This record gives sequence, structure tokens and C-alpha cells, in this order.
Amino acid sequence: MDSFHWRQGVVGATVLIAAAWAAMPGVASAQPLDSLIATAIRLHPTVRAAKTAIAAADHRARAASAWDPPSIGVEFRDLVVDNPTPWNNGETMLMAEQMIPLFGQNRTMANAMAAERPVAEASLETVQRKIRLRVQEEYLSTWLADRKLELNAEEQRLTELLHRSGSISFEAGKVPSSDLLRIESELARLTNQAATIATERIESLGRLNALLARPSNSPIQIAANLPLNSLPPFDSARAAIANHPELRRMEAMAQMAQLQAEAATTMGRPMLMLRGGIGYMPEGHPLREANAGEHGATATSEPMNWGLTLGAMMTIPSISWSRDRAEGETLAWQTEAEKNLEEGEGMKLEMEGMLRAAYARVSRAEATIGYLRETQTPLLERTLQALRNDYAANRTSLTTLLDGMKALTMSRMDLLMAQMEQAMGIAMVEELIMEN
Repeated sequence: MDSFHWRQGVVGATVLIAAAWAAMPGVASAQPLDSLIATAIRLHPTVRAAKTAIAAADHRARAASAWDPPSIGVEFRDLVVDNPTPWNNGETMLMAEQMIPLFGQNRTMANAMAAERPVAEASLETVQRKIRLRVQEEYLSTWLADRKLELNAEEQRLTELLHRSGSISFEAGKVPSSDLLRIESELARLTNQAATIATERIESLGRLNALLARPSNSPIQIAANLPLNSLPPFDSARAAIANHPELRRMEAMAQMAQLQAEAATTMGRPMLMLRGGIGYMPEGHPLREANAGEHGATATSEPMNWGLTLGAMMTIPSISWSRDRAEGETLAWQTEAEKNLEEGEGMKLEMEGMLRAAYARVSRAEATIGYLRETQTPLLERTLQALRNDYAANRTSLTTLLDGMKALTMSRMDLLMAQMEQAMGIAMVEELIMEN
């Protein structure tokens, strides 16, 4: 019997596994997780966009403090119908207008726009925390794939030893051919499993590289041991939620809405429009001649061709048909402020629930880790050793031995999953209470 015929058809899987193993670094050269997080926060486009939003808020505040631009124009009046030529037989007016806020309308609007900066700053911190959490998630996924590959390689090594031993026993007529076929089937399963894990690692590594703005196949060195931080008491953590940037963002939005309400109120106050201009009337213009005679011009005096025009207009926003605009906008912004505060309270309650879930996740994982390390895994290791001795003495079947190997592997796999659960729970807590 060909002891290696089970390898046929798994060449592609072997390539995947080899690529995954080649990308797995040693512990000594592992890149710290904090370094990866700092790189992602520095390079990710959403962080740059959030920083740009802060600058945009400053520009809007500056723009709101400015007056409206003046208006200038030219006007031709009293032109002769059969010869409407400006400057020759009509009056030409060069006019300018300027709207002047009298009661601090621009100042209050600039204050409202400036209040957008704290909103943008809190949004930036929120984005940074989300990216930090996403990097941790993908880092842990890659770490888990590495540990699974190591576990799979160890299981394959032990199964290969069992296969070589079985081949010798088969040649000696001590074991049936079905045992060898069973072992080869198990080796094929492990090879396929390793290929699947290698694919999972490539996917996790690609997502992590995307967060780091790198090519998807860039190597990243993952440490064998997870960095675990201790958690504060739950009550202290719950109190720290109040400083979460999402909650501060809602408070800042409420403050901005309140300032917008004040600005809308000032818009309901009068504003002054100043107008001025210079007019020109050519000689022979009827109005010019009439004005000259009215003012007692003599035959020897020359009437003036140029004249000044001055005027002012005042808006009346408190009149009945326009009053609702300012009052309605004021009430709308005040309602918006109340809505933001209520949404913030709702977010706080949700975050407290998330915090409780994260603490429970860490607690369950720690209990599972303790049980697996101290009780189940050592017991299964002793059981497997006994099964090996029994199989060598023909006191148990191959199926029982393989089941014992699988049970130990599953226990070690459960330990890895519990370690990842613990790390993810800690990362969730840190996202909720960490200080930026």
C-alpha cells in the first residue's frame, strides 16, 4: 500500500499552508499591537476626513462673522423713447448698498458656527476609537489563525507518526488495512483543515492591511502571546463612560443647536440697509432744467450735471406676516437641542449595557481558560497517553485513539477561542472607557 497516496489532490492546499507559515514571524520580531494601531490612526482616510471637518468648522465660523457683501449697480432713468441713449438724454445713477446688522446677528451666528468645532473634535475621537477596535479585531483574528495552524501542524505530526507506526504493523500483519485507510483519511482532513485556516489568515491579514493603508499581502508580524490589560472595577468603568466622545459629541451638538436658536432670535431683529449713489443728468434734460429754474438759476449760471443720492431702509422682521420665520427657527433649534440631549442619554444607557456585556464576556472567558488549563487539558493529555499505550498493546481500537487525539485538540482549540474572547472583551471595554 502507498503510504502517501492520501496527499494526492491537495497540492493547492499545501501551497496555501506554506504561504501562511512563511508569513508567520517569530515572537522576538513581532510588531507591537500599539504600533499597528498608531499607524492605522495616522494613515486612515476617515481620520484625515475628521481632521478636515475641524478646519471646515473654523472656516464656517469665520464666514458667519462677516457682513453681507455690498451691492453696486448702475441705473438709467428717464431715457427718451425714440433715442434711449445713456449719458446723452437720460439720468444715469451709480448706486451702492450695504446691509448692516444692528443687534449682533453676525456675532451670534459666528458663535453658533464656532460651536461646531467641539462636535468635529469629538467625531475625530470617535473615529480613532473605532479604528483602534477594528485593528484589534483583525489582529486577534490573525493571531487565532496562527495558533490554529500551529495546533494543526502538531496534530498532523502526531498522525504522521501514527501512520508510520501503522505501516510497519501492517507489513507485519498486526493491523488491518482499514486502520491505515482511517489514518490516511484523518491526514487528508487535517490537510484540508490547514488550507481553510490558511485562507482565513490571508483574509484577516488583508483586512488588517487595509486598515493600515498597505497592500493586502504585506507581511505583519503577530506576537504569539496576546497583550492583555487589566480592567478597572465595573463601577469605575461605568462612571468613565460619561467621557466617551460620542456622548460629548451629542452634548456639543445640543450646545450648538442652542446657539443656533439664539442666532435665529437675533435674526428677528431689525437690520439697516444704507444706500448711496451719484447721478448724472446731461444738459437739456427736462428734470435738470426744471430743477435749475426751481432753484432760481440765472441765465449766467450753469446748473449742476452731477448729484448725490443718499438713503436708508430698515427691515421690520416683527411684522405679523414675517415674524413666524425667526420664531419658528428658534423653536426648531431649541427642539433640536432637546433631541440631542435625549439621544445622548439613550446612547449612555446603551453603552452601559455594552459595558456589562463586555465585562461578562471577559469573566466567562477567564473562567473557561482556568478550567481548560488546570483541569480538562491535563486530563485529556493523560487520557491520550493511556490510549496510545493501550493501542500499542492491542487493548483499544484505532478509532478510540483518534477520538482521544481529537478531544485533546478540541480542548486546546477551545482554550484559544477563550483567550480571543477575553482579549476582545478587554478591547470592547477599552473602547468604551479609554482616555484619548
